[in-house]
Amino acid sequence: MRYFRDPAPWKSAPLWAVMLLQTQRQILNRMENIMATLDELLASVTEEGTKIDSLMTFIDGLKQQIDDLNLGLSADEQAKVDAIFAGVAANKEKVVAALEPATPEPPVEPPAEEPSR
Repeated sequence: MRYFRDPAPWKSAPLWAVMLLQTQRQILNRMENIMATLDELLASVTEEGTKIDSLMTFIDGLKQQIDDLNLGLSADEQAKVDAIFAGVAANKEKVVAALEPATPEPPVEPPAEEPSR
């Protein structure tokens, strides 16, 4: 049993209906592209965060190894090593500070008022 007699109903459809269908398809395609882009962006941000965390762990481990070696550096050489790691810490703080304004805080809903009796 066939519910539709016309095998190609869009051939006899009015122009506005065909244009509406085309517009709908374009909107759906764009939405799919946007969602794919958002998924890619989320994956990229997550990967970057992992890489930054790994780098910071590496740098902290490197500093600890240098401290453990007790190389007998002169005061001037030790000051240079300390300046390098202070610069790394400052750069880390810049990255954190740059990311914070871009992350909006969720809105706080006011507490519900109790009805008057």
